[in-house]
Amino acid sequence: MNEIAGEILAILRRYLSEPTSRSLLTSAARRASVRLEVLSRSEIPQLVQQLGPGLNIFLQEPEKLQNCKSLLALVAVENAPSVHHYSEPQPPQAESRPDGISVPIRAEHDVVRARTLGKDMAKQLGFSEVVQTKVATAVSELARNIFQYAGTGEIRIRRIEGKRRGIEVVARDQGPGISDPALILSGAYRSKWGMGAGLRGTKRLVDEFELDTHPGLGTTVRIRKYAE
Repeated sequence: MNEIAGEILAILRRYLSEPTSRSLLTSAARRASVRLEVLSRSEIPQLVQQLGPGLNIFLQEPEKLQNCKSLLALVAVENAPSVHHYSEPQPPQAESRPDGISVPIRAEHDVVRARTLGKDMAKQLGFSEVVQTKVATAVSELARNIFQYAGTGEIRIRRIEGKRRGIEVVARDQGPGISDPALILSGAYRSKWGMGAGLRGTKRLVDEFELDTHPGLGTTVRIRKYAE
């Protein structure tokens, strides 16, 4: 199983056991006629599509099923073949700023947009494919937390210049906040939407992680990932 397939497996393991996750992924790959050892990004959408029936069987809780499918859909949309077409001009989804890029998070497609911009910046900085994936996944987790728990917020992405080149991502919202962040990050608690797993997973993916939260006032998460 290569790194790309491992990214899909990591999402499945958030909601299912290791054996079940691997079994579903292997079966889906067989139906999609793809090989997990050499899976390419262009093959991800068809693989994700084949995972649907199995997820419907093994994930009985509607919230978990929806969240798992949403995360997989983000990966599939990001890697879907480009389609060139004309459309009416739309409001900008991201704002270029002197200190980086600002992405308002208000809807599902904003999560996809933030993830894509994070990965693009990592690629521009010459990060390896593995590190690009880590950055994209971390940004996606932070943006999804904003969308699910606060409703709206903002993701800011900027370059870190100097002796250590890297990326800094700041996720900020004015939602309900977290009453016991230490408990969330310890792994002893996990909400029905998987927030604990999302924040802990993000922390493992990056080099620096800061969490500032106040009940009733909102949450700010600042992460940094450096070139390896």
